[in-house]
Amino acid sequence: MSRGGGNDGVGFAIPANMVRSVMNDLITDGKVTRAYLGVMIQDLTPSLASQFKVPAETKGALVGDVPAKSPAAKAGLESGDVITHFDGKVVKDARSLKLAVASEKPGDKAELKILRDGTEKTLTATLAPQPGSDKAIPAKHHSRGDNEGTLNGVGVADLTRALRQENNIPSDVQAR
Repeated sequence: MSRGGGNDGVGFAIPANMVRSVMNDLITDGKVTRAYLGVMIQDLTPSLASQFKVPAETKGALVGDVPAKSPAAKAGLESGDVITHFDGKVVKDARSLKLAVASEKPGDKAELKILRDGTEKTLTATLAPQPGSDKAIPAKHHSRGDNEGTLNGVGVADLTRALRQENNIPSDVQAR
């Protein structure tokens, strides 16, 4: 990413399987509904591991808070638990747990392996829809006819001086 068009060493990437899932949800439902576990989490650092009596080499996500009536609360998760596995996948850190939950659908059951006070437990949570995800994105444009072509939904505008400056489009690039 760079305002000048060069490379400042910052990149952005979205996993292709996540893009495909979002695309399919938008096509079939007109909205994306994310699964919700309902936990406030953070990475398990070595110092936190010692505070919570967890072996230092343990990987996982530390549960900081569990909102009442959330799927996590209903499953029995508590503040101070360390989630080490989610639905059979190792939880390396808070980010990997978020991605694992995002790959599921509301209504799915997920098995959680946790450490609580040094003891391993297995809990089952029924994931709910992400709060506020029940709002569909309103369609701004309706296609004319039944054209389902490749460029359906693409907008086109004249290349004005303001757009050229805003998007750093060089003057040698000409509209045709």
